[in-house]
Amino acid sequence: MDEKHLFTEIVPNIYRLTVPFEDLYTTVYLCVCEGGTAIIDCATTAYDVDDIIIPALRELNATPDVLLLTHCHGDHAGGSRALTAAFPEMKVYSAAPVHMGKYLGTPVETLTDSTVFFDRIRAIALIGHSRDSFGFLDTVSGTLLAGDCLQQYGIGRFGVGLADANGYLRSIDKIRELKPARIICAHDYAPHGHRAEGDGEIETLLDTCRRYVLEKARK
Repeated sequence: MDEKHLFTEIVPNIYRLTVPFEDLYTTVYLCVCEGGTAIIDCATTAYDVDDIIIPALRELNATPDVLLLTHCHGDHAGGSRALTAAFPEMKVYSAAPVHMGKYLGTPVETLTDSTVFFDRIRAIALIGHSRDSFGFLDTVSGTLLAGDCLQQYGIGRFGVGLADANGYLRSIDKIRELKPARIICAHDYAPHGHRAEGDGEIETLLDTCRRYVLEKARK
């Protein structure tokens, strides 16, 4: 298997898998906890699931117990049907359960703010990019898996999706209060890429996101 299609460990028991998406990539995370295994997002297509995600899971001998969706955009939730077919016992959690339930044809649990999975992974509502956007905080390492919640100045032709500017600003303040040790984003956003480590880099990332929203509001 190509190395870029393997889960790589960010911190102990928390993994990141990049999956090709157009001329970019999207990200799937895996959290292997004592009480169970969570997969966060599932890429875009059934091909992504069958040819990339499942082989990568096999390399770790991992079976997901829950699928946690950062939001319902296609490059993050598009593989849901194929992944639930592969793991029929897996529960699916989304902040838009009715939408995802119609799409999947199977029950979807409601993702709520501050719910903790397996005594380690805390769901954090981070509205802004979309109104169903969530990040997930690994409370052991302080790693915030931010999905698309912090888009800086965007990436390529996609720019920045901004469904709720005031919500975005509140989410930035919420992250500051959380004081994560590191932030991992789903794509390489400009100008800081996908990762911020330590207080200085995190403040720079959050300030960049805030600056974009305020500039957008003035236009």
